Amino acid sequence: MFYTRKAKTRLYVAYICQAIYGFEYCKPEDTLARLTATDHPYNKMWSRICSFYNKNGYYSLTDRDIETMFHKYALHGMQITRNGNEELIPVGAMYEAQALWKKYSWYDYEVNRNDRRNFARKTSIKIAVTALAVAIGGPIGGTAGAWAADVATEAL
Repeated sequence: MFYTRKAKTRLYVAYICQAIYGFEYCKPEDTLARLTATDHPYNKMWSRICSFYNKNGYYSLTDRDIETMFHKYALHGMQITRNGNEELIPVGAMYEAQALWKKYSWYDYEVNRNDRRNFARKTSIKIAVTALAVAIGGPIGGTAGAWAADVATEAL
């Protein structure tokens, strides 16, 4: 699944799509604003990126394969078919797309969002393991939290 990939890998796919589709600037805003909007441009952009990923079978590639493809396209161009016509995405277009994502602050937004998700995931695992330890009578006293944190860290 696309959204379970590392942020770096998702961004490589986004840069490829930027070079192909030329997304126009839009403000990501916050998650709540995007959830309440029926047709938020940032959501539409990511939906198109996800569709491209699935349509082109990127789900069967490793993270390293996707990164390698990005750099190959950046150095040699990328042949695509659009509306039945062959078209070449020119050399350097991928790096221009990458620079545009940094200029638009989409890169920073996605990296920060990924960091928040990772923090929440790790914290929820630690809380769950601590609760489980207490429920099953794990180590008693102040060591229960430390024990649970060690178990949770090993699980990651």
